[in-house]
Amino acid sequence: MRPDAAHFRHWPAGVPRDAVPLRSTLPAALAASAAAVPRKAAIIYGGRSTPYAQLQHRVDALAG
Repeated sequence: MRPDAAHFRHWPAGVPRDAVPLRSTLPAALAASAAAVPRKAAIIYGGRSTPYAQLQHRVDALAG
């Protein structure tokens, strides 16, 4: 990714421009986060938060 790409004009200050894409799937990354930091907030929206373990549980329930 070029550091002078047009989308960087919207990039938040202090966020590195050399982000490296994950080498795993989103489900694998979620499972790893749920195992490592189950009580940490995965989603914060509308004044409410959902921890990684609860998000993993909901994803597993939806996936069947």
